[in-house]
Amino acid sequence: MAKIGLKLLPESRWTVSRSFFSVTLTFIWTIGFLTLTVKGSSVHFRKFHFTVEPSDVVTNRGEDIQLHCNAQHGYNKTNIFWKKDNELLHTRQQLKNGSLYIQNVQHSKSNVGDVGEYQCFAEVPSVGTIISKPAHVQIAHMAKMFSITPETLKVYLGDIAMFQCSIDGIPQPKYSWYKNNVLLKRSNHIKMYSDGFLEITNVRAIDFGKYYCEAKNMNTSRRSRPAVLQENTDLESIRKGVAPSFVMKPQDAEVIRGSLLVLHCGANGIDRNDESPKITWLKGGVELDNSNKTYKIVGTGSLVIPNVQENNNGIYTCRASNMEDSIDAPASVNVLSPPQFKTKPKNAVAQVNSEQMFECDIYGVPPPKIYWMKDGKMIETDDYFKIVDHKNLRILGLLKEDEGMYQCFGKNYLGSIQASAQLVVRPHTDDSHPLTPTLTHSPTIPLGLQNLNSDSLPSEPVDLHEVIRAPSFVTLSWKPPTHTGPKDTKIISYSVFWKEKERESHKKRRRKGEIRERVMNTTSLEATIQHLKPNTVYEFRVQAYNSHGPGKAVVIEVESEEEVRVPSPPRNAIAEAVSPTSIRVKYEPPEEPNGKIRSYKIIYYEVGANKEAAIEVRGLEYVLTNLKQFRDYSFRVEAHNENGAGMSTEEFVAKTKADIPSDSPTNFTLEATSSTSIIVRWEPPPKDHQNGPIVGYKIRFKKKGSRRGKTVTTASNVKFQPLTDLEKGAEYSVRIAALSTLGIGPFTDWLFTKTYDDDLDESHVPGKPSKVRTATEANSISVRWAPPVDSSKTLVRGYTVTYGKGIPDVMRVKLGPQQRVYKIKNLQPASSYVIKVMATNKMGDGPPIYAHVKTEKESEIDLATPMMPPVGLKTIVLSSQTIVLTWTDSTLSRAQRITDNRYYTVRYSPVYNNKKYRYINSTDLNAHIDHLKPNTQYEFSVKVTKNLRKSTWSMSVVNTTQESAPGGIPRDLTPAPVEGNPLSITLSWQPPPRPNGQLTGYLIFYTTDSHQDDRDWVVHNVDGDKLSSTIKDLTPDTTYFFKMQARNNKGYGPMSPTVVYRTSKADGTGGGLVQVPDLPPDIQQFDFKYKPGRSFLPPDPNEPRGVNKEPNEDENDDSVPTNVMIIIIACVIGVTFCIAVVAVAIVICKKKEYRNKRSSGTYASPAKGKTPKAPTTKDVKPPDLWIHHDQMEMKNLDKSENRESSAPTPAPSQRCGESSKCEDSSLMDMEKRRNSLVGDPSYLSPAPDERYPRSIIRPKPIMISVDPTQPMSRDPPVSTVTAVPNGHYPGAESPQSQVAVRPVYPRTQYNTQYSTPPRVHAGDVSQTTSSLQVRAVPQQNTREIFKYRGINSRDGKFGGPDERFKCHNPTGIRMLNSSLGLTHPSCGHSDGD
Repeated sequence: MAKIGLKLLPESRWTVSRSFFSVTLTFIWTIGFLTLTVKGSSVHFRKFHFTVEPSDVVTNRGEDIQLHCNAQHGYNKTNIFWKKDNELLHTRQQLKNGSLYIQNVQHSKSNVGDVGEYQCFAEVPSVGTIISKPAHVQIAHMAKMFSITPETLKVYLGDIAMFQCSIDGIPQPKYSWYKNNVLLKRSNHIKMYSDGFLEITNVRAIDFGKYYCEAKNMNTSRRSRPAVLQENTDLESIRKGVAPSFVMKPQDAEVIRGSLLVLHCGANGIDRNDESPKITWLKGGVELDNSNKTYKIVGTGSLVIPNVQENNNGIYTCRASNMEDSIDAPASVNVLSPPQFKTKPKNAVAQVNSEQMFECDIYGVPPPKIYWMKDGKMIETDDYFKIVDHKNLRILGLLKEDEGMYQCFGKNYLGSIQASAQLVVRPHTDDSHPLTPTLTHSPTIPLGLQNLNSDSLPSEPVDLHEVIRAPSFVTLSWKPPTHTGPKDTKIISYSVFWKEKERESHKKRRRKGEIRERVMNTTSLEATIQHLKPNTVYEFRVQAYNSHGPGKAVVIEVESEEEVRVPSPPRNAIAEAVSPTSIRVKYEPPEEPNGKIRSYKIIYYEVGANKEAAIEVRGLEYVLTNLKQFRDYSFRVEAHNENGAGMSTEEFVAKTKADIPSDSPTNFTLEATSSTSIIVRWEPPPKDHQNGPIVGYKIRFKKKGSRRGKTVTTASNVKFQPLTDLEKGAEYSVRIAALSTLGIGPFTDWLFTKTYDDDLDESHVPGKPSKVRTATEANSISVRWAPPVDSSKTLVRGYTVTYGKGIPDVMRVKLGPQQRVYKIKNLQPASSYVIKVMATNKMGDGPPIYAHVKTEKESEIDLATPMMPPVGLKTIVLSSQTIVLTWTDSTLSRAQRITDNRYYTVRYSPVYNNKKYRYINSTDLNAHIDHLKPNTQYEFSVKVTKNLRKSTWSMSVVNTTQESAPGGIPRDLTPAPVEGNPLSITLSWQPPPRPNGQLTGYLIFYTTDSHQDDRDWVVHNVDGDKLSSTIKDLTPDTTYFFKMQARNNKGYGPMSPTVVYRTSKADGTGGGLVQVPDLPPDIQQFDFKYKPGRSFLPPDPNEPRGVNKEPNEDENDDSVPTNVMIIIIACVIGVTFCIAVVAVAIVICKKKEYRNKRSSGTYASPAKGKTPKAPTTKDVKPPDLWIHHDQMEMKNLDKSENRESSAPTPAPSQRCGESSKCEDSSLMDMEKRRNSLVGDPSYLSPAPDERYPRSIIRPKPIMISVDPTQPMSRDPPVSTVTAVPNGHYPGAESPQSQVAVRPVYPRTQYNTQYSTPPRVHAGDVSQTTSSLQVRAVPQQNTREIFKYRGINSRDGKFGGPDERFKCHNPTGIRMLNSSLGLTHPSCGHSDGD
């Protein structure tokens, strides 16, 4: 090989390095791109959103305002434009940053001017358009009249006075108060609130006068009419005692979450003890606990909630009580919330013809209205764009033009929000499987690599036809294609496409993309297509897929059945309570009456009741009476025409108004507990007589003989109340009534009891309680007990209750002396507990009383009103594994169209095992049930569920699936000899476990040659259901192979394993079953011959019959997917390329290092650092090369010139001149590879294409002087190498020396001249005992070194990578040997030349 000169300047080296780096990065990027392309390149979405959205602005006329807006989409430029009330605004009003500038805002009664709703639009042409939430511009204003004005008030000195004023305005006005035209200031007894309330506590004489309020906002102010605060001079009433009366009642409030709420309440009234009323607050009848400091009381009794949250919703009661009486004032608090996202839509990639669901869930109070927009335009719902559950967007039959930005908006009167998502629609290619969410078993098709040869693809499915046709669905059935592809190729799935058949009348007015095609995938031979339009022609096409791609499609047209023309649902149906026993229902006529409306039917039920009621009306409004107080009722309305009942509205609920309790508390008892106290106990009124929430109980008691009594009021959660500070030995009468928000219910009858004459003894512990009773639930136990028998003499200060599972002392509870009932909660169902109750005083616990109780089993309590179960169940058998079930819902209209969120549950099981049910859900009036067992009778039933309501299971329907070919093999095939007849045997067996139908017979195959195909075996037919048969006319002392299969009317089952049997000899001896492992039926493909004592190996059941596979043939079809193979190959190529780039970089670095050494003089010259004089031709002596071959055989070499290499003669090699700079680095690397010393770190490893690594001993080179003037070395320049067999060298230090290597042979090679001293290395030898002596002899006109190389291992000729240098020496090289004269075969001269 000639040297290749390569000079690189520093700039060039940098350019080459940079080029290599750029090429490497480009290649890696290309590999990554190809990998993503093969895998199905994913779309990288950049977030397209508003960074700033406009907000509401309130301004005065003539002022300037700005509405700010900014959007971002990566580094793409966004175009901003504005609309006002959905009309495009002029760009002259828009600033460069996208903000809208409005100068001199105008507004009048006749012209709204600049007031209105503004929205910002952001557009990226390649992506789509998004819209900001609306912003409103309003002019500040205030109403002319106050909605609430202060009222004149007359109070006693020391009472409280409260005034209120309110006026509407934008922005919210601020209030200030004046007394006698003088501005009031806050003081210790004067409080002013921001919502317009004035409170004066402990009224003094100087506080009487005229009061009015002033309201201001921006540039407008208003003053209310005055109210007078007067003094009450009726002192006689005070002496008798005055019951409480409110000067300010709390008002219903709607407050935004997170804001401040103040419920104002004040009452006056001085009782006989000269005490003012006490103000307490209750929520839901329970007194507020201020331990968590979420509430606080300000002034004389106003309730303040600083940070209102959703859990603050409810009814609050202000209770004012004194010794004379108590009064309540309720107020409802409704916490509002602006819209906020619970689920935002997400970016999506979908395929043409598939469907896409965008989810969006928004919370707010009141519930926000959710609507969708695409690229700035409102989406109108139709058959393909549907709003699911009033929030989610579903797009059916996607088209390419459906790409863009989709936005979900939520809006209530507190505000609006929006979120966007991008949709990318990919085209459906012929070689890719269509995407569909209904795909159950998605096949894997190598994308872009399918064999599109028609022979590789399946043909069209056969016998496509409709099985069921209904107004809203169609069931199709077909048979597999006749051609499935290449041998052993299977159909992996089917795709069903459908679209509306375009009618001639629609073609002219049809818009682009109006006719949409949808798709569903299935692995079965049937498909039920739902949600079709009635009386519409659809075009269906079905195509099969194998591992190579889709085949041809078969097309069919089906027209859905006509729907009964009944009315659509009535519109805007609402219900409102009129009284505690009546509700008014109102509605509007249906949008599609489909004829004359004859009547309406109102169907209603009490929530939780077990039946419905209905009433037929003629008008658009009706009042239902005789309802129960404070109960929830559910309503739905349907219209009727001449065709029958139409579709009903969705259910809507209303509650009757509350009323005062109609009954008194129950279980009312009295008990004297000391000489000065009585305990009162009771239970709430019956549930049906409460008529609303109970907010408390009022207890009246008086001493016998007294005319006036006293009053105690409790919260609704209190069930006992002690009456204290009584007289000793006095008799008292007590009664009690329940309170609601509307008033007080009836009182109980008077009960009487007497206090003790003396206080009780506490010198010893009390006795044990008596009469312990328990009431159990699944998670709780209620315990009741009576006081100790001696309690009339011994003081009881309390009770101790302990309980535990199995033992009583796990948990301990301390209770007061008046409490005799305790409910133990948070227990485990169906568990045994031990309860212990003890009375206690300061001396300790008294003796206990025990109770052993077991909690109830946990059960699901369903208080919802049950629905009517479906009726008219019908089954249609499609195949041996599929049945379609249909039914009718009696709660739907005659059209049987579902308009709400109900669903159906189908329960089915084989009749012989009807305890193991399977369940599937359906949102339609049919169910496609597959994966059933062939020839099996199934039982089906259905129930309907709607929200919390559900029906019972319907009446069952039974049907049997079709038969199919036997699915199992005959079992226990056993041959047995026939006594006295060695030429016959009897075969017996058991039927297959899965006959899949009535068996009609069996086929028995037998042969003596296991190499035969099935068609060459002898077949013996067995009819009927026989389980044995006799095979006659066999050959004695012969090995037979038997197998069999079952058959029925649908075909043949699988073949049984092969059984080997040897018949007996002619004399009846010998023979019998040959004990071998179980053999599969396809035994004939193996060399299987019987020999005594021979062990048989079972053949591979995956082998195809009668085919001898090549050694490299794949064993099965589970090959590595093509996509994976491409990715692996690409990665391997990329890694190899990177290694090559690194190797080239190392070569360049090594050459640079070599040059640095030469230039610095560190490289050793032949003459100890001095540059030798270039020898002339006559000064150079020819090399004296002696080669001794012992025990080496070589073929005669052809010396003809016609065997010369056809490669061009290389250019003269470049040499190292006097500058000592070598210019060929690639040749140096080759020299390092071939001639490196043992252990040299620069030695290059064997080339990767070498089949076996070589382990070579490389002795140090011998310096041979070629200058005749210099003396020769004392030792002859001879290198002796002893070869070992097969190229193994003892003592080699290379780690590869332990690896088996191929034989190496002598090679002869000429090498180019070097300016460095010539070196002689040991070559590869192949003989075990040959000794080789190589002597270098100087020769004129050249300085060459003879390098010993190998001979081609196949033909013994010269070869190797150095052939191009074999004849470059004009004078030749003489090879002297005592027995052989050798020369290179192409050089044309021998040793005699």
